[in-house]
Amino acid sequence: MAHVLWHLKIEDYAKWKSVFDEDPFDRGNIGSKGGYVFRNANDPNEALVLLEWDDDKLDQLRLVNQSPLAKEVQERSGYTEAP
Repeated sequence: MAHVLWHLKIEDYAKWKSVFDEDPFDRGNIGSKGGYVFRNANDPNEALVLLEWDDDKLDQLRLVNQSPLAKEVQERSGYTEAP
């Protein structure tokens, strides 16, 4: 089992979290086994996402992260920096 860690800088945590919770990538079907979201107490618009991922499906994750959907989700979520 692999772990994926994303460091995020976002405009508005609530906005980002609502898109994350919608799960536009259908994470479970592309290998996610669940995980955690951590929010920086000193900067509420900075977060870490730690997901457990099926080793056999890491290539699917890489493809999704490079897809047009990923760019659209980043824009809709209010990323100030790409993860």
